[in-house]
Amino acid sequence: PLMAQNQKIIFENPDGINSSSGSYIRPTADGGYIMLGMAYSLDAPVWSSLPRAIKVNAALQTEWDNIYLNADIGPNGLYAELNSGPLELNEGSFVFGISDTVTEYDLLRIAATGELLWGKDLPGVENLVYPLGALPNGDFLATRSHLSTYFTGWKHYVSRFNSNGDLLEEHQVEEV
Repeated sequence: PLMAQNQKIIFENPDGINSSSGSYIRPTADGGYIMLGMAYSLDAPVWSSLPRAIKVNAALQTEWDNIYLNADIGPNGLYAELNSGPLELNEGSFVFGISDTVTEYDLLRIAATGELLWGKDLPGVENLVYPLGALPNGDFLATRSHLSTYFTGWKHYVSRFNSNGDLLEEHQVEEV
């Protein structure tokens, strides 16, 4: 009979990080996995919460382990939160939704090798972006909840972005 064995893998906190937590794990096209979570630095005077991604291969060996954004760019650090899990695009890169207190990025894209390719700040004061699926031409679909000002209500869209994170088209829906 086949027997499954659980394997515990501990990912150490990177230098300068007090703790970290995982939020999402997704299988990748190469047979490995990508894990997405947050890394926390709670040292005074600057506290930060930064996105962290770990990629392992099919043998569960770490390929890369990166933290994104720079806590030093804000006078009081940088607090980010994840708005979605990672979506693997056709060429092996990943895109996911975030919110943060300094760059105001709403969407990040990282290369298959783990480097940050870009961050996008979409129009409005808040955008909650949830990538849904990659299209054959390299574009991707996402849902987007959008707050144009703090005095207006949320609007919800199904949106199409190109591989550079440019918003190509969207269709408003009642609620996402």
